[in-house]
Amino acid sequence: MRNKKIQPIPLSRAYQSLTAKSLLYNIGAGFFHYSGTGFSMSQMGYTKLTAFLYVVLSTSVTADTLRLNNGDILSGTLLEQSANEIRWKSDSFGILVIDASRAADIERSEQQHSIAENPSSIRSTVDPAAYSGDLALAGSFAAGNQNRKDWDVEATVQRRAEQTRQIGRLEYESHRLDESAARDSFEIMYANDWFFNDQWFLHTEVSFGADETRAIDKTYSVGSAVGRDFLSQTSEKLSIESGLLWIAEEFVSVANDDQLTWSWSLIYSRTLFGRLELSHRQDFRVSLEDTADSQADIELAIRLPVVDNVFTEVKLEWLYDNQPVLSKDHLDSKFTVGIHYDW
Repeated sequence: MRNKKIQPIPLSRAYQSLTAKSLLYNIGAGFFHYSGTGFSMSQMGYTKLTAFLYVVLSTSVTADTLRLNNGDILSGTLLEQSANEIRWKSDSFGILVIDASRAADIERSEQQHSIAENPSSIRSTVDPAAYSGDLALAGSFAAGNQNRKDWDVEATVQRRAEQTRQIGRLEYESHRLDESAARDSFEIMYANDWFFNDQWFLHTEVSFGADETRAIDKTYSVGSAVGRDFLSQTSEKLSIESGLLWIAEEFVSVANDDQLTWSWSLIYSRTLFGRLELSHRQDFRVSLEDTADSQADIELAIRLPVVDNVFTEVKLEWLYDNQPVLSKDHLDSKFTVGIHYDW
């Protein structure tokens, strides 16, 4: 009888076999016990088996899968996705920040999303609408057409969702001279920004108001513009808009006026030392029918923190109209100190 040659077993293979058998033995020992006549499952073993199967099955069912362009696959959970990056909680590596250009698609427990074809479909599931607002109460001293003391109230609400930014604003001012009745002014404005690019957006707005100090009984405006957010960081913001604005004004003592204007605006803000905020805003309008008819509105402000979400604001405003109503000055200036609550 010829002796059969015995092939040696590689050490790594033997170790893997031993490890697998040991793992199965330990799992089985936790679920079953031997009573002398055979194996049976104890109540404790049944509980362990149920928990084990629940963990395994739930993980396989609910886990998301991120597939990269190079073929790598990561299991985990999608936390956040933007046009530039993806925040992914990996089952093996924890939270990762991945360049969006490296990702091919995301397969979720319910449906699969192709990042290259429709990145907004993922963003809408992880970025719900965000609301913010500002409520301000201020006292001011103004010099120009009138020397007066004012009380100003301003409320702003902003909603940001997916590719839109909606802004609603209400401004009310009460002006009182020493021995005369109060004169009021107000403005209600709604604006909508639609972002067709990461930075570019289409701006539309409508407004209605009145200003007794400038002899304007009613004023309406409707406009559209193209804007760009050059800076949109938390500490620094810069936005510029340019477009067309139709304005209709009903004066108290002279004929009404309505005109189509070209408008240009700039908004800039910067946060220093964590919470100190400097801001600048300017609006410029020129009539397309008479280029000599123009108006400029400039604001400079500084916000100082008081407590959480409460700020003191010091603001300077200038309004220049080169064709004002008869008996009115070209320039109005206003100095305001107020309290703001942000949310």
